[in-house]
Amino acid sequence: MVTPTSITEYIQSKSWEYRVESAGEEIVCKVCPICKDDGWHFYINTNTGLYHCWKCENSNPKGKGHLSSLKQFLGDVVNLTRISEGIQKQEEPDFTAKALEYHKNLLNNPKAVKYLLKRNLTMECIEHFKLGFTQIYNQSVISIPSWEEGKVKFLKYRKVGTDVNPQMPKYIREKGSKSILFNGEIIPSLLKENEPLILTEGEFDMMALWSAGIKTAVANPGGAGTLLPEWYDLLIMFPKIYVCYDNDVVGQRAAKEVVAKRLGYGKVYNVLLPEGTKDINEFFISGGTKDEFLELISKAKQYDLPGVLSIEGALERLYRNAVEGYEDFIRTPWESVNKLLGGGLKKKDLLVLGAPPKVGKTTFSLQIASHIAREYSYPILFFCNEMPFESLAKIVVCQFEDITEYEFDPMSAGIYAEKMRDIPIYLGYEPNITQNQVAETFREARNRFGIELAVFDNLHWLVRSSENVTAEVGLATRMFKSLAMELEIPIILIAQPRKLTNLGRPMNYFDLKDSAAIPADADTICILHRDRTTHKEGNAPGDLTNTVKQAFKTESFKSETLFIVDAGRYTAGGSVNLIMEGNKHLFKEIKE
Repeated sequence: MVTPTSITEYIQSKSWEYRVESAGEEIVCKVCPICKDDGWHFYINTNTGLYHCWKCENSNPKGKGHLSSLKQFLGDVVNLTRISEGIQKQEEPDFTAKALEYHKNLLNNPKAVKYLLKRNLTMECIEHFKLGFTQIYNQSVISIPSWEEGKVKFLKYRKVGTDVNPQMPKYIREKGSKSILFNGEIIPSLLKENEPLILTEGEFDMMALWSAGIKTAVANPGGAGTLLPEWYDLLIMFPKIYVCYDNDVVGQRAAKEVVAKRLGYGKVYNVLLPEGTKDINEFFISGGTKDEFLELISKAKQYDLPGVLSIEGALERLYRNAVEGYEDFIRTPWESVNKLLGGGLKKKDLLVLGAPPKVGKTTFSLQIASHIAREYSYPILFFCNEMPFESLAKIVVCQFEDITEYEFDPMSAGIYAEKMRDIPIYLGYEPNITQNQVAETFREARNRFGIELAVFDNLHWLVRSSENVTAEVGLATRMFKSLAMELEIPIILIAQPRKLTNLGRPMNYFDLKDSAAIPADADTICILHRDRTTHKEGNAPGDLTNTVKQAFKTESFKSETLFIVDAGRYTAGGSVNLIMEGNKHLFKEIKE
């Protein structure tokens, strides 16, 4: 998240000469990092993170923008790649003809028009957005098209009338639709006129505002908890955003935890509807007027900055989270591991994972990442400096498809990519990365992609000093712990062991390289252990599966894996047994 403190710290890290103006709201730098003019023309707003240079903003597209894009331009942020990216490009959809056909159907259907008028939409609104009517699986639906560059790129349907198909969700989308903001075509003109934006949770809320004469709103078509990277790139450019989400737990939590946290607390204002009013559409249906809504806008408040909370406030938050069923941990694929960790990976915690080489640290962490991305649709950042993207993608496919490396077909890469298109795993790689680049990349990944878990493989890659290794490891570990707290996500940090002389025993955290620097900041230290195999080909124990027997023939380590919690701030520690199917890159629980 962008805060005045984080902006100042970034400028100081760059050693730029600067001064503070406008009661702390503007930072002025002597030299513009874009055009190198040294006349104090480069300004950064500390509330919004927007910058501009009076000298080059009109001649250079980089002369103005948001601090996040400046960091990328200067190389402070490493470019991340989505795991399915680059394998198969998806063609731009065009549902214009279909949307216009459905709109014609609607205009010839008085019952459908009456439904929309009852929702407080005007005929002008219905015709402007080309709302339509059709039937899907014998179910009557209203079609809601979203336009981009004069074409319908996203087509959504809302059930109406008698529910003849209970299995069908209330809202569905046309297959192949491109996720774009509803009414997003107004964004360029609003930015040009420096107008604030209203962000609503649904299309009907936005159209209710439009029908009432408030035409500076766009709608989130993906639900309260969704903020896609391409939307982020547009919304981050606004100096002020009014967010008016549903007046319930899900809507209000998303307004703060998704929108304000990622776009910046300094620019997001929360519009609260009257008590008992569910959403904007209901506000107008129940008699609310344009002036009354504008009054709610005028009373909208910014969220409190995180970081300061009384003990009473902390206890209130714990109570509220319990009532709302909110969990501050994320579950791994293995229930036995979750139990050992006290529920799963705890948010704001740093987990250090160590093991001898080739035991499966990367595979274990990647399986956690792919499981969480697949099961919960949480965006994940996996930063690995030891394996190329292609190898990581191959491992994830094997885990996803439950197939061996020998069954993996490179010619089917496009099919795999299509299956994994909606799995939000982002990969990072930079062999010469610095600690500052790591911190800025993690922050940008949290803001732009909304990552809920990050993995860094490995800690000792950051340490290049031959004299102060222990001190550098300590600084790096402390940085990762600070990032986990700041971004409010769990971070898994893979660490290498020192040279081990006895591979027959499980290692402990004293065996980690420069271990004196690690326990102070790590919340949990975990170890993976697999014995060296002593079986010869064809001599595996008879009570194991054929897949595991095959692993005995080809691997240097036994498949039985000991997962150990060696030290933990919130757990007593212990161990559980897993089985690794090496050719599938999968760890599985042992079923009694």
